Amino acid sequence: MAQLQLPPLVDDGQVVDCAAMASECIRLREESNYRENLDTKSILVSFFLHVYHAKINKRNSAMMFIQEAISGARLLKLDEWDCGTRANSDKVIANEEILFTLLWVSERGYAMHLGLLPSYTSPIRLPERIYLAGNEYAQGLLELAKLFAAFDSVSLKRSTSASNPDAISADCLTETEAALSMLSLGEGGRATARMADYCITKEWMRTIIWQEALSRQMLSSKAYAELLTFKFPAFVSRDLLYSLQGFSESDLLPLGRDQLLKCFEVTNSLADIVLYTPSVPSYDLRLGPQDFLHALYQKLLPFLEQDAMLKSILHAKTAEALVTAPARLLRFYNEQKADDESTMNEYMDLSVYDVDEFNSQPSTRVHD
Repeated sequence: MAQLQLPPLVDDGQVVDCAAMASECIRLREESNYRENLDTKSILVSFFLHVYHAKINKRNSAMMFIQEAISGARLLKLDEWDCGTRANSDKVIANEEILFTLLWVSERGYAMHLGLLPSYTSPIRLPERIYLAGNEYAQGLLELAKLFAAFDSVSLKRSTSASNPDAISADCLTETEAALSMLSLGEGGRATARMADYCITKEWMRTIIWQEALSRQMLSSKAYAELLTFKFPAFVSRDLLYSLQGFSESDLLPLGRDQLLKCFEVTNSLADIVLYTPSVPSYDLRLGPQDFLHALYQKLLPFLEQDAMLKSILHAKTAEALVTAPARLLRFYNEQKADDESTMNEYMDLSVYDVDEFNSQPSTRVHD
């Protein structure tokens, strides 16, 4: 994705950009009869074409290219981890042992955006030797794959819920969310892009689970789990904010549209809760949900510049939420009986303290 953000290059008077690269890839592979002459390089070309079409929001083409890459990888037995069983192993490709994991994660994430069942539904066998080389990108990808593996118990059932509406229970949702919450980045260095990808994907998955509970009318103010309450989007947004504080604009922008859509899902769910459930204004948090919404919008604003429609939606909802939210400071002040302002000053001091505490959290959240 980072490479697709590069400005066009000029070569012998010709402009070379990602669109030109995609056209040339398609031309060359058709000339080479790539379907009958599969190798790992042709799989990577299919993956590149998936990424390119996802970036320009041609969703059908993007889905077809990633499924083509998955099918080709299976024909080459890249989903099997016995070196002796592989066909046409290409020593030119670095980190070939994680190629299928990369494709598996990419297809699952994109299929979820489109509401489709992924083509590869068998349990994935994750490579174990990935730690030996000390490759921070490979380690980050493996940890991301573990998130998707944990999420499979819900995501695959969601795709078939029309034919089996009882497949997903409240216990299934709460257990999956608990399993996701317990996962965290391991010790050691990680590429910044992988860390941001992991943090965003984790909170997005928790939001998707909550949305599933909402759609099945499982939410209640007296629920036995936070997931099954209207409070949950505020907690997820808080956790996402803590995670993102450690990343700059330059860290987030190369992640591309896929991560933008995930951030939008989290923020939009919180915005809807703030706007449509005013009876639960603060959720017992000193910083209320409207504060998290405002902070998330500002944090994601450079990201949102990539999509005018998503930016417009969140801008309108955030503005409405802030305008219609109760002025908590004024309400607190009106409730005080003291003639002096000592209580108000104490409250403001506490608010400043909480903001400092909030800003000190990211390093712990990102690296724990």
